[in-house]
Amino acid sequence: MKRSDLEKDVAFILDRFKTIDYEIPSNRDILKVIFSKLVIVYVLQMIFIVVDVFFNSSAGEYHYFDTVVLALGSNAFFSVMFLMLTYNSVCIKLALGDEIINQSVFFKLIMKKISFYSLFILSVNTIVGCILLWS
Repeated sequence: MKRSDLEKDVAFILDRFKTIDYEIPSNRDILKVIFSKLVIVYVLQMIFIVVDVFFNSSAGEYHYFDTVVLALGSNAFFSVMFLMLTYNSVCIKLALGDEIINQSVFFKLIMKKISFYSLFILSVNTIVGCILLWS
């Protein structure tokens, strides 16, 4: 993306901000959108934990506490990272609405990056889950 394209796009967005009567979204609305993406990761991780307990709890002494700490630690880390990366973008997206977002090249790039990071989190959790099940 060239600087001139970005400047035109930002000028378009600012002009639209001046003409529409937007509402600043609440933290609850913003977090609802973000955690709706993260719930997939949480569910996947819970499935891996249940499968792990099913397969490995009968093989001697199973470390339930270690499993819970590992799950909570990884979820906390990735959730904070995802929250930091997406909070402002989601706030602006909710304030602007879909019409302006769909016309903006800048926001299309941001949405593409958010989708990429969502897939990255999902992939990392899947790989970690498979490795832990295997070991």
